Amino acid sequence: MLITRTQDGRLTFLQAIGSRRKGSVAAAVPAAFTGYLITGGYTGYQHLLSRLADIQQCAQHVIRRCRAVTKLGPGSLQSWAADIIMILRDAHAAVGEARARGDTALDQQILDDLLERYDTAAAFGRTHNRLRDWDTGNHPGYALGCWLEQYREQVFLFARNFAVSWTNNVSERGAKAAKRHQAVSGYWHSLATLARWCRLRSYLDSAAAHGITALDTIASAIAGNPWLPHFPPSADATSPAPREWTPAVPCWVVEGRHGRGWQATRPSSRMSWRTSSGPACSPPRTRAACMRR
Repeated sequence: MLITRTQDGRLTFLQAIGSRRKGSVAAAVPAAFTGYLITGGYTGYQHLLSRLADIQQCAQHVIRRCRAVTKLGPGSLQSWAADIIMILRDAHAAVGEARARGDTALDQQILDDLLERYDTAAAFGRTHNRLRDWDTGNHPGYALGCWLEQYREQVFLFARNFAVSWTNNVSERGAKAAKRHQAVSGYWHSLATLARWCRLRSYLDSAAAHGITALDTIASAIAGNPWLPHFPPSADATSPAPREWTPAVPCWVVEGRHGRGWQATRPSSRMSWRTSSGPACSPPRTRAACMRR
């Protein structure tokens, strides 16, 4: 499942996707959108830069990766990752103070100092973990240091453009309904049923964000007068209003739950039967796997 929301949370677009490949995931981003995309580190969106204004890497996802690296050691060797966390928080605080003063941009000297601290910490992580052994390939500290260097500009986009949020938490909140459905009613039996659920939930969540209850939304749709978000005024009064809704800040925030929801319920020899509450009478290993997903 792919969760796409406007930055103010007033529009929600849930989509069922059958593949985790970048073509399938990135194709779910509305083709007419040319603003800023806030995402959680998935590299499949990078090839969309030719039609996007830019991409903001979610700082909260970066902080989670840094926290995981700080626990690896040995000793305090990985404290550079904690420095990255502090730098991002300092940048967020500096942006907040600048906004409170009415500034439209962060002071260049402050931004340069933050970037210098960031570069120094990331370089330390790459240097001291380059040859460190790891059972699955590169050491996580080295991989994180390289990633921080490669996506430096996208990590700090929020510090250069105040219209962009530093996290994609609003899309994380958009996943609550899907998680609650999975916990109570189990997973979806097919991609088609998931797609139908996504369509209905997208409509109800968007209406709720505009102060319209689910009952009123459904009643107006059945009556043939469905609720639609407010369209911007047309440049030509005689021409019909455009069908796409334009938010005040042109940003989409994206969170992926790629494919796992519906795939886990496909019939197999490892699941003898199902109820509306999810898998039953299945081997413990399968049951545990479904619960994790």
